[in-house]
Amino acid sequence: MENINQKKVLNLRLYKILRKMGVSRKDVSLKANLFNDLFFDSYDMNIFLFYLEAKFDIQVKDEDISQITTIGHTLHFIEEKLDVA
Repeated sequence: MENINQKKVLNLRLYKILRKMGVSRKDVSLKANLFNDLFFDSYDMNIFLFYLEAKFDIQVKDEDISQITTIGHTLHFIEEKLDVA
């Protein structure tokens, strides 16, 4: 049960970051591609990564960035970093 609550908190934090980044509510879906669907550029991606690191207290290494292409991939990446299965 605790795992479900942790995932809800992660989802909500990620949602808040996306909204702060200017992503509209209707565009938030697990399959949404950050670049093709949400139109992130390299500047947006840097800000997004900064927010991820700050809000989730994780470190995103350069080699990890290629894993973060969709909202779903981002959530999976955060869950792995925080060891939430």
